Amino acid sequence: MLKDNNRFSYSGISTRNSFAWPDGKRIAFYKALNIEHFPFGEGGGIDLDRETKRWSQRSWLWREYGNRVGGWRLADLFDELETEDINIIAFQRVLALPSAFL
Repeated sequence: MLKDNNRFSYSGISTRNSFAWPDGKRIAFYKALNIEHFPFGEGGGIDLDRETKRWSQRSWLWREYGNRVGGWRLADLFDELETEDINIIAFQRVLALPSAFL
């Protein structure tokens, strides 16, 4: 048997008691973009789908895509949906590309 956290009992969503927020609101949602700067050829952060190596082209490229393309597509989506977003920006990223933040 797998180890359990023993902090709360399982409850399937279809059998769970309803929860209501103030003013009859049904859900709270928080989204934030974490915008970071990763130096080429050094470190590289973690690989979420495999063992993290010291540095790899693959690891750097998917992070670079997020900065060059993915983040902008999300910003367009948030504008289209008329939602507010929170950006958590590493200061090194601002220094590396100030025109993106002005």
